[in-house]
This record gives sequence, C-alpha cells and structure tokens, in this order.
Amino acid sequence: MAIDANAAQVGTPKQAHAAYVDAINAKDLGRFVATVTDDVAYLPPNSPPVAGRAAVEAWATGYLVAYRTH
Repeated sequence: MAIDANAAQVGTPKQAHAAYVDAINAKDLGRFVATVTDDVAYLPPNSPPVAGRAAVEAWATGYLVAYRTH
C-alpha cells in the first residue's frame, strides 16, 4: 500500500482532519489543497462529481468565495 506524501506530513487521521477543517475555516486554498491527494474525488450536493486535485482546487476556489465556512 502506497502512502501519499501529504498524508505522511499530517500524522494521525485526527490531525489530518483537523488540518483539513482548519484550512477550510481559514478560507486558505493553498492549505486546503495540501490536505488532499492527487486522486481525490468530491461529491458536492446537486452537482456532478469533481475528481483530481486540480479540479477540486478549481471547485474549492468558487466554494470558498461563495460560502462562509465554520
């Protein structure tokens, strides 16, 4: 089983989740993208799936502008 370099940097699953939530709440696109793998897939509600880091980054750019996160 391969370990993603990003996952190795964040430690435990709990730490990884905290880094993900902190990045979203800070509206920090760079930190958010650093928490996902190249093969990430998002299933946003009422929208088609978004697959791949570049596509998720583009999607998240609009998401972070459009919504207040907490």
